[in-house]
Amino acid sequence: MPKSTSITKKESPPVLILHTDYEVLVNTYELLKNSELDEEDVSFLLGKPNNYYFDLLDPTDKKRIKQEYLTLFPAIFNVPLDDVLSACMNADEEVKLSASSKFNKKSTIFKHTVTFEDGTMSLEIEWRRKVVKGIRKVENKMLTDYLRFLVEEGYFLKPQSALGLFVHLRTYFNHPFTAKDLSVSLNKLSRKDSKNKPLLQRNLDRARFTYSETYLIQHLATSLTDLNGLFDFNMSKLSGSQIFTLSDRNNRILGYAALSDRQLIDIQVLPNYRRMRLGKRIIDFLIAQDKNSAITFEIPEDINIVNFFIACKLLKDEADEKEED
Repeated sequence: MPKSTSITKKESPPVLILHTDYEVLVNTYELLKNSELDEEDVSFLLGKPNNYYFDLLDPTDKKRIKQEYLTLFPAIFNVPLDDVLSACMNADEEVKLSASSKFNKKSTIFKHTVTFEDGTMSLEIEWRRKVVKGIRKVENKMLTDYLRFLVEEGYFLKPQSALGLFVHLRTYFNHPFTAKDLSVSLNKLSRKDSKNKPLLQRNLDRARFTYSETYLIQHLATSLTDLNGLFDFNMSKLSGSQIFTLSDRNNRILGYAALSDRQLIDIQVLPNYRRMRLGKRIIDFLIAQDKNSAITFEIPEDINIVNFFIACKLLKDEADEKEED
């Protein structure tokens, strides 16, 4: 006798969503169905966890789509922006979704109807996802070797998004590959084991995963002379401070921070390595050393340093606070 499959059904109260956002979801879902990608591939290329894109489609829980994603979808599906954007001319118009969901271990199905502002209602629409388990992802060794080459060329000194790499490969990698191939290769080069130091590390930058060369941050056990000739600093100002250095995989010091009783005395990155989020890596490391004790510092006058502290979440952005109000 065949085993019965447990099915869970869920009816949800109607939700409101911007008409423009809804059409973006419709357009991207149609593009997805006509592509070689699946939902996990799209989530990966967005720099998000596996379920992220399908959760966006969930009509029982709608939130506004972040505008930054509108420029990512065309690159993911390799189509013009017009294929993603809504044709609705009223940016404030909302639609009402009446939805239900049905799911088990094998699939998830979202069914919904759309009620427009003029009172008309759509036919029932179905969005479906199959859960695929037990399939072994095979490494594309030529792709892994090419990523190793990019590491040697310094391509990953600046953090790279999965989508940025995907677009790069379309142009410069003259062999077949898929988004899953890229995911497997990146995971292999980022994996830690007892024998080899990983070439890459996965970071979280502005709420999206990125990949960069492996950096080593450590307490400087020797004297400050290691920093002489690399950085312009006041020896007496740093005297008595704890110095933490950031080095690349070839043990070259690229930046440092000085800390005294959780007060940030100084932080510098070599000029050629700025705007690569190395300073933020150091700050994140220092915060992780004692999450119960905040890092303090003097409010800088230099607007560039102020913006850096905002990016590190050491200062609040007044513009963001006004938007929240």
